[in-house]
Amino acid sequence: MSPQESVSHWLEGLKGGEERAAAELWERYCDRLTRLARKKLGNMPRRVADEEDIAQSAFKSLCLGARKGRFPALADRDSLWKLLVFITAQKTADQIAYARRKKRGGGKVRGNSAVAGGDAGSDKGDFDRFFGKSPGPATLNIWAEEYDRAQEPG
Repeated sequence: MSPQESVSHWLEGLKGGEERAAAELWERYCDRLTRLARKKLGNMPRRVADEEDIAQSAFKSLCLGARKGRFPALADRDSLWKLLVFITAQKTADQIAYARRKKRGGGKVRGNSAVAGGDAGSDKGDFDRFFGKSPGPATLNIWAEEYDRAQEPG
């Protein structure tokens, strides 16, 4: 790895507000960060925010904080990962607390399975079961009419 491709080099660029440095770091850490957020969320509902949202939010906080000089000890891949783990854990805890607030249903809000009669978390009550895998006769008729119209000479 050349010095221009090192995490330390990208961190210096990140602190200077370089978008390319942020993009390189995101590319390198986004999968790990998303997996970490997924693990920390556990079985929490993903209706409002999921692990990708949390990973992006954590990384955005890192970028903004680094640009403002909030992380003076941020100098290498080890310090970066420790900071990302900390920020992600905080963002996940905030999301869980948000979902469990009393005015948000106290963590008991159910998805479309509650309306369709399935068990929470099952596919039995999923709205997708109401939609066919292929177009119906009305749609096929419309397509045929449009195709015939497109074939007519100008």
